[in-house]
Amino acid sequence: MNTSLEHIALGQHQVKSYDEVASPEGFISYGNDNLFPQYLLDLYQSSPTHTALITSIAQMVYGDGFVPVDLDSRLAFVAWNMNDELRKCCFDFKIQGGFALEVQWSLDRSTIANVSHLPFENIRACEVGDDDKVKSYKYSTDWADSRIEVSTIHTFNQDYAKEFPTQILYVKPFSPGSFYYPKPDYIGAIHYCEVEKNIGLYHINNIQNGLSPSFSIHFKNGIPPVEERNQIRNDIESQMTGAKGAGKVWITYSDLPEQKPDFEPIPLSDADKQYQFLSEEATSKIMIGHRVTNPMMFGVLVPGKLGGGAELEISAELFNKHVITPMRKVIHEAIATLLSASGLNARIDMSSQIQLDGALEHLEATGEEVGDDWELIDVRPYDRAT
Repeated sequence: MNTSLEHIALGQHQVKSYDEVASPEGFISYGNDNLFPQYLLDLYQSSPTHTALITSIAQMVYGDGFVPVDLDSRLAFVAWNMNDELRKCCFDFKIQGGFALEVQWSLDRSTIANVSHLPFENIRACEVGDDDKVKSYKYSTDWADSRIEVSTIHTFNQDYAKEFPTQILYVKPFSPGSFYYPKPDYIGAIHYCEVEKNIGLYHINNIQNGLSPSFSIHFKNGIPPVEERNQIRNDIESQMTGAKGAGKVWITYSDLPEQKPDFEPIPLSDADKQYQFLSEEATSKIMIGHRVTNPMMFGVLVPGKLGGGAELEISAELFNKHVITPMRKVIHEAIATLLSASGLNARIDMSSQIQLDGALEHLEATGEEVGDDWELIDVRPYDRAT
């Protein structure tokens, strides 16, 4: 009696490339398929822990918004609708590791007329010039569709405002190993985001297919030629690969009942414990990837820890110092660049909310009735000597 054993590899994770590759069209592909930013967006939308952390941290970075000190700068901020645009930038900054703003110069090119957020995933850098600086960027609403028109936007530079009234301020903090594109700070945890994503896919597909177990298949009609065995193996692999193949139903055909293949369930011991371990491990590593020192800051309970107020306060202070504040500084620098180009005071008031409360309290103390019709226009130090 002859017996042949075939091992079928049902799936292998393909690491997503984020290489910077020069394309024939003159721009730099982000990844081998030029879709790494879109991949990061997919992870944001499909890993629950990852989604919650990005949303919360982006909101922390934005905080109460950004307020320039000088009155003229504030008026420019209102005209540009800047805080609404920066709110979007905070999300891009956290998801992609950078953000971009489209800048429209005034008719006389002396000041900036408008600033608007550009989706970071839609932008690709062009090759550098002789001075090793990117002169322009390509913009497409869908890089996966070659039929979509690609436009060119010049890099933000006041010296070229007359020739290029529409420019792009591309904010890319330093990222080791990269020149054209930044990397998000959680780059080391993206595989665990994939784990969490695929755990969900596996369970939903298994539920929809009746919680069927995995099987081994035994064909009883002889050993087919190598080519036929390869074809059978390829067919099975193509249909059963990865989390989407969970619990699929097989249909077989045979001439004689005794020649039909046997399907033997393969029990998975302690499956519930394995999935629990994977889920907890993924959550833990995603937290580390986002530099969360205390998961309880984000409502995640840690077994065996009570989470006192003092500990949470220290954790929040450290997280603000090492994560939130550095990200806000990058945004401040971008704001300063725009305000300076318009000849305005570029300083951002970090304590504007405290000053606002103090000003309103002062008005109330002097007998004024401060209601909803009051609006604070400017705050500046008062020197009685002047």
